[in-house]
Amino acid sequence: MPFLPADFIGGDLHWLLDFVVKDTTLRFSRVPVSATLPDGEEWDYQAGLEFSEEFEDGINPFGSTPSEHSVEITLHASLLVDVAGEIMKGYDLAAARGKLWLYEKNSKSAVLFLDGVVRSVEWGSIEEPITFSLEEVIADDAGLFPPPLAVIDRTSWPNAVEDVRGERYPWIFGAPGKAYSASAAVAYGYGSPAFLVDDTGGAQKLLIAGHHVAAGRVTLINDETGSVSATSLVTNDFDGRGHPIAWCDVASTGSGGGGAAEPDDKFFIKWHNYAGTEAAGVMMPDGTGMYGAGDVLRYMLSFSRLRIDHGRLAAAIPQLNQFRIDTAICCGPDERFTPWEWIEDHLSSILPVSWRISTGDQGGHYPVYWRFDATSHDAVANITATAEAHAADSINLHSEVVAGTAYRDGMASFSPRSEVANEFTLDFQGDFKDGAYWGRRTLTGDHALAAQDDSVGSNFYCHISRTRYRGPDNLPQTVSMELTTDVVWDEATATAVLSWMSRRHAIQSIFVSYIVDAEVACHLEPGDMLLVTDAELKFTEYLFMVEQITWRSDRFLGLDLRSLTDAARDMLGA
Repeated sequence: MPFLPADFIGGDLHWLLDFVVKDTTLRFSRVPVSATLPDGEEWDYQAGLEFSEEFEDGINPFGSTPSEHSVEITLHASLLVDVAGEIMKGYDLAAARGKLWLYEKNSKSAVLFLDGVVRSVEWGSIEEPITFSLEEVIADDAGLFPPPLAVIDRTSWPNAVEDVRGERYPWIFGAPGKAYSASAAVAYGYGSPAFLVDDTGGAQKLLIAGHHVAAGRVTLINDETGSVSATSLVTNDFDGRGHPIAWCDVASTGSGGGGAAEPDDKFFIKWHNYAGTEAAGVMMPDGTGMYGAGDVLRYMLSFSRLRIDHGRLAAAIPQLNQFRIDTAICCGPDERFTPWEWIEDHLSSILPVSWRISTGDQGGHYPVYWRFDATSHDAVANITATAEAHAADSINLHSEVVAGTAYRDGMASFSPRSEVANEFTLDFQGDFKDGAYWGRRTLTGDHALAAQDDSVGSNFYCHISRTRYRGPDNLPQTVSMELTTDVVWDEATATAVLSWMSRRHAIQSIFVSYIVDAEVACHLEPGDMLLVTDAELKFTEYLFMVEQITWRSDRFLGLDLRSLTDAARDMLGA
C-alpha cells in the first residue's frame, strides 16, 4: 500500500529524485523541500527536477514481463555541479542510478516509486540541463543460472569421462519423465540426462542433479542398450568443490562387460521407480519434493539480482502452488541464462499472472494472481461516477472535484477481438531425449468434437464464446490457440492451464478509465478489485480490476480498469 487516506488530508505532494553517481548523491525536487525518508533521515532537496510529474504503475495483462517503470527527466544542476567538467575528471554519468520518490509533506510519508539505472544521458555546457531516462527493467537482471561452479570439470569430478566434461549440472523440479500409459502403468518419458562422472572401477557414479534430491530411487535407462534399472538407488553427496549433488550407480546397465558403463553410453533418468515410489528433485525445507509452481518461482528468483517483493510473492504462492511443475533444467557449457529468462519462457506462459514492480522501499518484482473467481465481496473500494462523468477532460480538477467522486476519463471500450479464442490445446510431457510431447489436452466449445476423444473436454466458457462470436456464414466460430510446455507432466495441471486460459480469452473485457480523488483511492494497487457505479454507462456496482494507476502531484489519481467478465457467474446471454 503506497499511502494511507489520512496522508492526503492537507499538505503538498512533491516528487523527489536521488541521483547517485558512485559515492555521490545529488537530491532534486521541483522546488526546494526538506523531506524525511523511510530510513528516518531528513534530506534537503534542491530545485531543478523537471518531468511530467506523472508515474504509471500498472500490470501487463498476462504479459510475461512487468510493465517497465521509466520516466524522462531533465535536471537543472548547474548550481550543484559542473557536469561537463566533472565528466572530464571521470565522473561517469553513464553508470549513474536514481531513486524517484513521492513525498507528502504534511504526513511526512515518502514512497519509493522507481529504483533504476540512468540511460540515454545528454549534457552540454554548464548552463544547459542534463537529460536522461530513469528505468527499472527486467533486462537489468545480472544473475545467472545454474551457479557458475555447478559444472563437470577436473576439480569437481577428476575421474569423469571426457565426453561429459564441461556439462552443467541438471536441476530437477518435481518428477519429470513420470507418465502413464492407457493401462495405468508408468510408461515412456526421458526426464533428464545422467552423466558418468566417476569411472574408476567399482561403483561407477552417474551425476543426476546439481543439488540434493528428495528421491530415494529413480529409473535409470541406458539409451545405447535399452537396459533399465527400475529401482536405482540415489545418493545425496558432494562434488570435489563441496557443492551438493545427487548420483546413482550404473547398476549393471552399461554396455561393457558385466554391465559396466562405457564412455560413449548415454544415460537418462525417469524420476519415478517401479517400486511405486514417486521420485522428486529439489527439496522443500521439510525434505519433501518441490512441486508447486509458486515454490519453484520463488526458488528461481533466489538466484536473481532483481528487486523482489518477498511479502507479496509469498502471498501469491498458495494460489500458484495449485499448478504442479515437473521439469529438468539442463543447459550447455556456454548457455547459462538469467533466472528471469527461464521464468518468462516456462512459468509466466502457463500461469494466470501478471508481473508488477511494487512501490515502496521494500518493493520489487512479484506476480499478481488473476482472480477469475472474484466477486463483489473481494472488492476493496467502491467508486461512483458523477452524472457528468465524461467531463474529466474539461473540468477544473482543483476547484470542481467533489471529494470521493470519480470522473470518467474518455470512452469505455472492449479489449481487442484478436485476443478472443475458444478452443485451447496444450502439448505437455516433453521428452528430454527427442523433444516429443507425450501428452495433449484440449478444451473446446464444440460438443461434437469433445465426444470424439478422451483428450478433448467440453468447456462452458468456450461454448459461450463459440456461440457469441460467429463467422461470415453466421455459424458458431471456433478460434484455436495452441501452445506447448516443457514444465508440465501432470494431466490435472495441463487441464488447469487450459481452464484459466478459457476464462481469459473466451469473452472480451470492458476497459474504462476514471480520475478520482487520491484520498479515496490511494490505497489501491494494480490487481485490486473494485466496484464501479456509473449511471451513464449503466454500471451498478460492476466488478472491475485495477490494471493501471497514474500517480500525479495534483492529489488526483488516474485509474485504468478492466472488467472481469464471468459468463457462468453473471449468466450473460449467449
